[in-house]
Amino acid sequence: MIKNIVFDMGKVLMSFGWRNVCKQYGLTEEATEIVHKEFKDLWQKALVDAIPYPEMHDEYLRRYPEHAEELHTYLTHVHEGMRALDYTHAWTKELKEQGYHLYVLSNWTRFNHERLVADGTFDYLENFDGQIWSYAVKQAKPDSAIYQTLLDRYDLIADECVYFDDVEENIAAGNQAGLHGVLFESFEQAKAALADLL
Repeated sequence: MIKNIVFDMGKVLMSFGWRNVCKQYGLTEEATEIVHKEFKDLWQKALVDAIPYPEMHDEYLRRYPEHAEELHTYLTHVHEGMRALDYTHAWTKELKEQGYHLYVLSNWTRFNHERLVADGTFDYLENFDGQIWSYAVKQAKPDSAIYQTLLDRYDLIADECVYFDDVEENIAAGNQAGLHGVLFESFEQAKAALADLL
């Protein structure tokens, strides 16, 4: 019996419009390509709080001095591209009213999380029963440890959990942990998949 619904955030309940941020703040094509192709190694460390965001910021600017001003602008404003999707508030409220327990399981940096809390973007999380953020637990998907942290912290039975994520590797890890993983492709597809499991 399904009692719990576990959500990734980015591209599931939240937009991640990083290209929109680049465009809005006038980043050149070269700087946008750096963000797209090179912002991986240190970003992965920031997701588990292994490097402070300001230190990551400074290192990227040191690596690409010719685009330092643009990259500073992007790293300062990237959270502005993260917003609740059109269906997020109503869907999570409906699921909560139906009696399901809702949980977050998401890879996120401390910097962006703090700013989204401060500007009220995460107001819909009042419907949630628990939240696991990678930076806070110093674990990140698809590492099996973060799934076990979710189950242990909230005393959940894996077989009673549906898990939505837009990354196949994360879904595979969730399934390995015993959750009912559903690869998120669209709101309508996810609702139909959830109905089949309930």
